[in-house]
Amino acid sequence: MSKKIIYEFDGKTLFGITHPGLETGFINEVNRWLRAKSQVLAHGFVLVKCKNLEELIYLLTKIRTPLMFGIPIFVCELEKVTESGILSCIKEAHQTFENFVNNHNLKGLSIAFRGIRRSFRWLDKQVFKHDFTSVRLTKITADELLKNYSFKVNLKKPDITFVSGVFGNLFFILWALIENANKARKYRKYVHPAGLSPSAAASAVFLREKQDLYDPMCGCGTIPLEAFCIYSNFSLIAEIGKPVILLLSKMY
Repeated sequence: MSKKIIYEFDGKTLFGITHPGLETGFINEVNRWLRAKSQVLAHGFVLVKCKNLEELIYLLTKIRTPLMFGIPIFVCELEKVTESGILSCIKEAHQTFENFVNNHNLKGLSIAFRGIRRSFRWLDKQVFKHDFTSVRLTKITADELLKNYSFKVNLKKPDITFVSGVFGNLFFILWALIENANKARKYRKYVHPAGLSPSAAASAVFLREKQDLYDPMCGCGTIPLEAFCIYSNFSLIAEIGKPVILLLSKMY
């Protein structure tokens, strides 16, 4: 099975998983804080190469645009995406994972594996047919990587969360430091079922061309709130939107 190893753990690289198509917002945010080389490996998947561990930790304390971020362990590109091909990649990653565990002294900690899967790598190109589910992907990854360890498994509140994922023909194993960044936003007292996610709102802030920001239909105010979490010295105009005004006028 033909495969190409793109990345193996080096301790200086950060990954960010974003909404597909909003990678530029994440890259612009990274460039605000430091000069680092960013590489888009798939729509919604970006690697950021820092100079050292100190830069990486500094960046982790600043970023708001990704849905999930942390430390990549192994990234591989497959010619054909099958379960046997994935298993071959996992076996290839075994030594890298072992070095990672030993270097970070993870013994005694509880862990969990999660699986994520998208049939596409690029939005405008080939869609790959997968013969496995994200649940199956999680199981074969955990079974192979943990067969020489006796980690405690805690799926609800693990000390360490590993993510095994496939975006199109891109396979990766990650250490997720923040698994769902949107849930970490404690300022949201009410979450609308169809509301804009904070990470997407933060990306929108970093995608704007001018310093000032105008949000004609701010709804619950997610974009203005994210904007003021990021900047404190710019002009912002936000309108609640005519449909909401009409609804409020009927309620009160």
